[in-house]
Amino acid sequence: MKPKGMTPRQRLLDTLAHREPDRVPLHPQCGDEELARMVRQADLEPEVRDRFLHGDVDAVTFKGRKNDPVFRPYHRDTPPEATIDDWGGGHLRHPDSGTYLLTKKMYHPLAGMKDPEELADYPFPDMSEPWRWEHLKAAIEASHVADRPVIGQMSQTVIETCYQMRGMEALFLDFYERPEFVRELFERITEARCFQARTFARLGVDVLRIGDDLGSQEALLVSPAMYREWLKPHHARV
Repeated sequence: MKPKGMTPRQRLLDTLAHREPDRVPLHPQCGDEELARMVRQADLEPEVRDRFLHGDVDAVTFKGRKNDPVFRPYHRDTPPEATIDDWGGGHLRHPDSGTYLLTKKMYHPLAGMKDPEELADYPFPDMSEPWRWEHLKAAIEASHVADRPVIGQMSQTVIETCYQMRGMEALFLDFYERPEFVRELFERITEARCFQARTFARLGVDVLRIGDDLGSQEALLVSPAMYREWLKPHHARV
């Protein structure tokens, strides 16, 4: 017999422990403005509507900077209206995308680099800065008081971050032409992610969420052998 009336945290933790919950836990991520509007207008019972809007899971993230002028030397040809993220990647949304992320132009701050030694001068984000993570404890405790589980969000863990910094085509060429550059770049990103993972765990999240896009709609982007050689050790460390 299925249990009844489980709290969201019980529901998720039982599912992860391979115990049958009262229902499937949801993590709908209705952060998109248009999608949330459609859910609110749908003919749903209030409890069901709330479930689809808020789900059973809360997520917490490290804070980051946007448009930090420290990255400007790496964006001499990037339009000023583009948004520069915490790792220095540039993003310019298509004017017709509305509330959806349909298309965006990306600008890669490491596109012109040739030597791994150049990475020593690049302003990688310092995840140990307290302002990035001091808010996490209160947020995690508030979710747990409400008996809701918490995910420590670290998607785009290694290679997706590299796509944005280096460019996908350039990065794939680097595997063959500049392997030491890739190793150094992966190492620097992995160290930052490991600090995030340790901090999330120390502060009590229930789940660490990591993830990298390794496939397209048609095929893998990297072979299993290449994944095992280049990426799996970094994912394992995190």
